[in-house]
Amino acid sequence: MIVKVLKQRISEMWVLLGISAFAYIIGTILFVVIMAVDKETTTFEIATLIEAIAATMVLVITGSFTFSSNYNMAVGMGAVRKSYIPSYYLVNMIFVFAEYGLVVVSHFIESAQINMLYP
Repeated sequence: MIVKVLKQRISEMWVLLGISAFAYIIGTILFVVIMAVDKETTTFEIATLIEAIAATMVLVITGSFTFSSNYNMAVGMGAVRKSYIPSYYLVNMIFVFAEYGLVVVSHFIESAQINMLYP
């Protein structure tokens, strides 16, 4: 049942990761503009912060809204309720690990970027 739920929601995961990557790009642009205009001597990983906030918001919103529609569709197609609910939450945990895994990778990229550009 986990594989069926994952196949059903895999496109949703790619959209979530795309939104996080877009938030990181916006944060990076904002960081570069702030550093160019303000001539600051200290740095802060604002792109990673913006990405983490966007990931949290998107996960909370999609997690609360998609359950009812996916649950009704699965039960209507003959899925057993006892197996669907744990599968749904395991797939959500996969989404959470993927989202925050991307945040961790972005953290390392931004740290290297800051150390190279602003030593």
